[in-house]
Amino acid sequence: PAPAGTPTERPDPFLDIPRRLFYTAITIRSCHGAVAGTDATQYSPAGTRTRGQFAKVVVLGFGLPFCTPPGSPDFTDVPPSHFAYVYIETGYHAGIVSGFDQQSCIAAGAAYPCYLPNRIVTRAQLTKLTVRAADFPIITPTSRHQTFSHVPPSNPFYAFIEPAGARHVYAARAVRGKI
Repeated sequence: PAPAGTPTERPDPFLDIPRRLFYTAITIRSCHGAVAGTDATQYSPAGTRTRGQFAKVVVLGFGLPFCTPPGSPDFTDVPPSHFAYVYIETGYHAGIVSGFDQQSCIAAGAAYPCYLPNRIVTRAQLTKLTVRAADFPIITPTSRHQTFSHVPPSNPFYAFIEPAGARHVYAARAVRGKI
C-alpha cells in the first residue's frame, strides 16, 4: 500500500535519500521500524537486501499480527534466535513467504525445509511477497496482453509479476529496473 501522510522528521534522517523518489515511503517505514539504514544516517538504496530483511519489511509494512509455531520452527535454517524468525514465521503462516524445494536446500547446504534468510532477495521474490501480502488476485493474461514482454508465462514468478505490473506497484517497478 502507498504510504499515508508525511514522514516524521528525525534528528538524523538518511542523508542518501533525496526528498524525492522514495523518501516518504522509506522514512515512514523507518519510523515504524519496518526498515533500517546501514547506519544512523545512511539507507544505502543501491545496496542489496536479504530474504529475511524483506520478510520483516512486508510483515511490518502490511501490519500482520505476529505468529510463531508452538513447536519447532517451520524452516531448519531459521531458528528462534534469528533476527527475522518471527517475521518469516508470520509470513509463512499468512501464506506470504515460502521456502525452497528440497533440491535447492541441498544445493545451498541447508536441510529441507529451508528458507535461506541470508540469501539476497530477488526482484521477482519481492514482487511475490508484495502480491501475496496485498492479496492481489492472480492474473495470467495472454502473451498478447502481458505487461512485461521479457517475462514469459513460463517464468515461475509470472503469475505474481503480472498483477503487480497491472497495478504499477513498487515491486513491479523494481522488476522493470526503475530502482
